[in-house]
Amino acid sequence: MNFGRLRMKQIIESFVGNVAGFHKYGFALSGFLIFLFAFHSLRSEEASSEPLKKIKLQLKWRHQFQFAGYYAAIEKGFYRDQGFEVEILESNFNEEPITQVLNGSADYGVGTTDLLLMRERKKPVVALAAIFQHSPLSLLVRKDSGIRTLHELVGKTVMIEPHSAELFAYFEREGINASKIFVQPHSFHINDLKDGKVSAISVYLSDEPFALEKDRIPYLIFSPRAAGIDFYSDILFTTEKRIEDFPEEVKAFRSASMKGWEYAKRNPEEIVQLIYHKYSKRHSIEHLRFEAEKMKILQPDIVEIGHMNLYRWKHIAEVYEEQGMLKPGLDLGSFVYDPNPKHDLGWLYGILLGFLLFSVAVILIASYIFYLNRNLKISETQSREANRTKDKFLAIISHDLRGPIGTIHLLFRDVIRSPSDMNEETLVQVRSSIHKTYRLLEDLLFWAENQKGEMKIQKEHFSIRKVIEDTKELLFNQALQKEIQLILEPGKDSFAFADPSMIQLVLRNLVGNAIKFTKSGGFIKIRMEESADSVLISVVDTGVGISELYLEKLFHLEERISSSGTNFFLGNEERAGVRSWFDHL
Repeated sequence: MNFGRLRMKQIIESFVGNVAGFHKYGFALSGFLIFLFAFHSLRSEEASSEPLKKIKLQLKWRHQFQFAGYYAAIEKGFYRDQGFEVEILESNFNEEPITQVLNGSADYGVGTTDLLLMRERKKPVVALAAIFQHSPLSLLVRKDSGIRTLHELVGKTVMIEPHSAELFAYFEREGINASKIFVQPHSFHINDLKDGKVSAISVYLSDEPFALEKDRIPYLIFSPRAAGIDFYSDILFTTEKRIEDFPEEVKAFRSASMKGWEYAKRNPEEIVQLIYHKYSKRHSIEHLRFEAEKMKILQPDIVEIGHMNLYRWKHIAEVYEEQGMLKPGLDLGSFVYDPNPKHDLGWLYGILLGFLLFSVAVILIASYIFYLNRNLKISETQSREANRTKDKFLAIISHDLRGPIGTIHLLFRDVIRSPSDMNEETLVQVRSSIHKTYRLLEDLLFWAENQKGEMKIQKEHFSIRKVIEDTKELLFNQALQKEIQLILEPGKDSFAFADPSMIQLVLRNLVGNAIKFTKSGGFIKIRMEESADSVLISVVDTGVGISELYLEKLFHLEERISSSGTNFFLGNEERAGVRSWFDHL
């Protein structure tokens, strides 16, 4: 019996012992649980007997601590637990990892942010995880070269490896024309820098500097991060087809890989020994330890290994756009893999929303029908009364328009018959009639705007005396024709904050109506009195007056009492900054 079966037997026996005190239900439950455990054990044996799925992972460089997590995932059985037998392939330097994954030579690869460029070229690559949150790619110079700033590389020879767009973006951000630097292909031999064949080389912070430190050669590092260029590095990737065909495999492979990286971070010395004794002795133990130590700054503990942020990818894409290497508008949504995608419940939300809207519509329609039925009789009565009132109103308008227009008609008829009778008095009468017509039309337009709710109130500070004097001047000739004395008692000038046009309109209507209903020989007085917080403008006349029966309904065209005013000319007085009322003398 193997360990798994022995442990299973112990668990079952322990559980049965605990439930032995039960009667028939306890024994039944025990039997059922034993069956479940046995079934699970059989299924586990069947699963373990299935052959492991072979998977190839293509590295972008040779075996070293840079890929520690993948070695750990193999050694500690994380891949095997998911049913995978993983083969890790070193770079052959003839083909890029992207090419090898796309042509099927490998299933997964480790690449750079150049994956974005491939994506724009319609290559269906997908980024699964960013192993390094900060790119280790930098420029290195010997300290004894005398070079202290990036600008001093102008005119110098620099070795830069392929896929180093962030370095050229670094030049541009610093205002350096890269064409003025002699860039040559990288030999990947640190001795070219040691021997002075080149002034600077591109390096991985976790790798090449070790050789200089070992030989006690001081050096300086120029990192693109100093210019705000912060790329991801060592991107685990695959293809869209792989995700479509084997979605569970991709998720499991990524998970096992990240588990391996977590283990490697916690146990760096163990993985150093593993790499040296099982994979490659190209680097010494000390060199591998140097890599492990430097990687701590590339894999901060504040975020989990493999984490990717869509906005960070957008920043990287923008840097490529600055270099003219990428066109704007690349869709990153399908490029960045989500290991835990949220299920699209849009259809369900749509159904629920539709049902909710339908229910609300039914309730509203039912309420509206109930409201209509309840108020039908009232509405019919009010409608008939409103129509009668508006008929009266139209009759008044017709009468008021007929007067001045008729006068103009008669005057022009007399002038046409006897042109010699044309004199200044006739012109004054014509002007007065035209003015009356214009004023009436202006009032009608005002009333129409008020009815539609389009009237705008524009408050400002103004002189009340000037408004009163302008009104008197406007109506003086009209009063003079009826031999009515128009008296102004403005008192001390006062200033108010209200709509002067609205106030003048109210005052003009009050005085105009007073002229209309005051007999010849009468008088109209306009007074102004100031109190602590208001100004009182009163219009006193000797006209026929208004019955007390109608005073209460004076401001209501449709004879409806309301605290907010009327639907006629004075309906917006309170908003305009004025209130009106009538009293008997």
